[in-house]
Amino acid sequence: MCYIKDYVFDYVINYVNVCSKRFIIPRKKKMEETKQKENENAKDVSISKTRLLVLAKKIVSGVAFLVLILILAQVINADKYKAVVRVVEEKGQIGVNPTTEKLDFGDLAKNASMVRYINVNNRGKFKVSVMALKFGNISDLIKVQDSRFVVSAGETKRIRFEMFMPPSANKERYSGWVVVFKIPLLF
Repeated sequence: MCYIKDYVFDYVINYVNVCSKRFIIPRKKKMEETKQKENENAKDVSISKTRLLVLAKKIVSGVAFLVLILILAQVINADKYKAVVRVVEEKGQIGVNPTTEKLDFGDLAKNASMVRYINVNNRGKFKVSVMALKFGNISDLIKVQDSRFVVSAGETKRIRFEMFMPPSANKERYSGWVVVFKIPLLF
């Protein structure tokens, strides 16, 4: 009887070993392989996300660089005019400088005004958007009639700059810059 028990016990243990080799161990291996594949896929996904972020940063940097270059080209190609005026005490006295290189309003008495013009020519094939900006301590004294407008191909327009010297102005020389940007409109 003891022999039969040992035999049955050995048979059961053998059976369990065989079953574990056939069913349990392969399942564990498959589960481990599946986990490994999932980990590899997760690494691939995280690597592809990282690559995508790096690519997006490069694209944004490239576009920003191109925009910066275009803005720099517009600033370099813009027409720049030195604007000056000198305040004098005598009423009704106006001194005019007939230069075309700068917006020289000459000598102006308090409560006096002066008008100067800049011609904008478009000799190109496309429309041009024109924008005039004022800088310096003279910018508060200059009034621009139309600071933004469009000039068609082959057309010329004038920008009117009016200087009014207020009664409270100090007796000094005011100066600054007027910058005229011309941006082609391709569509």
